[in-house]
Amino acid sequence: MVHPLIRHLFVISTIVLLLFGIAGCGDASDGSGSKHNAAATSSIRSGSKHTAGSFSKDGDEDADGTTYFDSDDQSVRYDGQLADPADRGAITSLIRRYYTAAVAGNGAKGCALIYGYELVARTADEYGGPPSVPNMSAKKCAVVLSELFRSHHRELLDHFTKLTLVSIRIAALSGSVLMWFGEGPEHRMLVRREPEGWRIGLLFDERMP
Repeated sequence: MVHPLIRHLFVISTIVLLLFGIAGCGDASDGSGSKHNAAATSSIRSGSKHTAGSFSKDGDEDADGTTYFDSDDQSVRYDGQLADPADRGAITSLIRRYYTAAVAGNGAKGCALIYGYELVARTADEYGGPPSVPNMSAKKCAVVLSELFRSHHRELLDHFTKLTLVSIRIAALSGSVLMWFGEGPEHRMLVRREPEGWRIGLLFDERMP
C-alpha cells in the first residue's frame, strides 16, 4: 500500500508539472479527464427514510442525544429556510452535474460550476493539491481540479452512487445541502446564488460536525 504522504506528494508534483506545461506552451489539457469517463449514475434520491427522528443516532462520533441528529447539527439543519421547489430543482440539478463531472475527472466542467476559480486556488491544498496557484485561470483551474477529482475518484464514485438529498436550506445568497450516503454521518455541500444561477461553494462535500 502506498504511504499517504507519498501519494499526497505525487498528486502535488503532477499538478505542478501540468501547470508548468500550461505556462510554457499554452496548449495544456482542458481537464476533461477522458480516461475517467466511466459511466456512473445517481438517482439523487430525496429524503427517503432518512429524516429527523428516524434513527437513534447519526454516527458522527459525538452521540449527545437520542434523536437522529445531534444537538451540534442544529445550526446546519435549521439555518435559513427550506428551498422552494424552483430552487430545490435547480440545486439538485447542480449537485448532479457537479458530481458527474467529478466522477469523470472533468475539471473543466467542474470549474464552470463552482463559485469562482479562486475557490480552487484557496482550498486545493486542503485536499492534496498545491498550496497556492497564482493568477488562477480557467485552464489552470481545470488542470488542478481534474487532478483532485482523479485522486479522490473512489470516494466520489461511492458518494455519487449512494447520494440521498436530505434537505436543502437557503439563507440569503447561500445554501446548505444536507446529504447522506447510506451509512455513517451526514455530509453537506455549500452552494451560492450568483446572477447566472446557483454555484458550488465547496470542492468536496464535508462531514457534519
